[in-house]
Amino acid sequence: MSWEVLQVLDEVPVELKDVYRRMIERIKESRRQRSELCRQVLSIIIAAYRPLHLQELYVLSSLPTQVQNVNQSITAIVRMCGSFLTIRNDNVYIIHQSAKDFLSEEASPDIFPCGIWDVHHSIFSKSLQVMSRTLRRDMYSLHTL
Repeated sequence: MSWEVLQVLDEVPVELKDVYRRMIERIKESRRQRSELCRQVLSIIIAAYRPLHLQELYVLSSLPTQVQNVNQSITAIVRMCGSFLTIRNDNVYIIHQSAKDFLSEEASPDIFPCGIWDVHHSIFSKSLQVMSRTLRRDMYSLHTL
């Protein structure tokens, strides 16, 4: 209501880091499973060296496998991550470098409970698993000599 506008404005954090802290708190206050899904997605996105496609994020973050539409499901989970992430052309991006810095520094204990190297190892392992299931000798039937 119009008379509440000033009160709401007084509650809005002034500093950007305070906004990010508030967003992290909201994620942590959500139901346990949602909070953990957001943590997994945020940790993968921050540890990755490039924006990830929805399908890549789905595979790398070990999200639930009982979904009918992978893109819809991962999009819904990305949207649960506050406003830290955005999706463009089915690729997931961090909204701003300051958000990435905050998540990888100040929120690191929440996002990377076992450290960022553990997430890098997980990305590497899952990538190898997928490649070993997918790749095969002469998969394009080129019959090279």
